[in-house]
Amino acid sequence: NNHYDTQQQQQRLEDMIQNATLPSETMAVLKQDLKLDVERPEYHRVVLHPVRGRYEAVSTGVQRSSRLVSLRDANGLMLLP
Repeated sequence: NNHYDTQQQQQRLEDMIQNATLPSETMAVLKQDLKLDVERPEYHRVVLHPVRGRYEAVSTGVQRSSRLVSLRDANGLMLLP
């Protein structure tokens, strides 16, 4: 039931935003190389980890819109130039 799964994920995302312990925007270091679109900025789902006074970000994997499982594990959305 994809419609129900999408609603569940949307509710989870809204709950995460409401209960965020980080500011809505923060700086982080991406811990792996990614191939980026040179024409436009990209958003990438990541898991943020605090490390010695800063945040490190690790990709949740495949970022296709059909891969909601990567949203399940994410606690951040990174804007990449």
